[in-house]
Amino acid sequence: MEQKPLFTVLSKSTGVIVVSLLFVPNGLSFSYANGQPDCYNLESKNALPALLIHGWNEGSGGSLPIHWDKWKEKLNQDEIPFCIVSFEQSNDACGSASDHAKELSHIVQNLTNSTKQDRINLIGYSKGGLDARVYLASDLANNNVANLIMVGTPNAGSWLVYSINECDPGIKDLKPGTPATLAAENTHTILLLLERVLGQVMDL
Repeated sequence: MEQKPLFTVLSKSTGVIVVSLLFVPNGLSFSYANGQPDCYNLESKNALPALLIHGWNEGSGGSLPIHWDKWKEKLNQDEIPFCIVSFEQSNDACGSASDHAKELSHIVQNLTNSTKQDRINLIGYSKGGLDARVYLASDLANNNVANLIMVGTPNAGSWLVYSINECDPGIKDLKPGTPATLAAENTHTILLLLERVLGQVMDL
């Protein structure tokens, strides 16, 4: 079966591709590594598997909601294989990008093994995009991620770090000039900024 794309390119500027969502995935639940059950459609070959990474202060112990409900609905509609990440070896909501990146290396490997696919797509919301960038920079020869789609990721840092002193150490990664914001680009992976999510403009 021909694989469906997760996105379509709209424009290119400053070396970053800006995309608009096409979505472009029915709820086959699948047991996942680290006891994590939030995976769906892993037997489907409709598209490359997607790994959804939540943002700062989201997930277990966080005070903000995870932003994946509409994504989950759309992905399931077209039976696109995907998992929603929960970090269990580090602080899920407030862990550092470096700690999350180390755990991502195992999660990505488990997802490729489970789906028998050589490559996957990463989708990071807010700091989740920084977690993914640090993971990709940790091994620049690694080519198991086809695309990193960043939704509202503070790639140049965020003003939040100067006004909020909570959810440490994750908040420190949002400061401009930190290693997370300066992570090297893995040339095997296309980096994309999502301009619209289900019709809503994201503030990038």
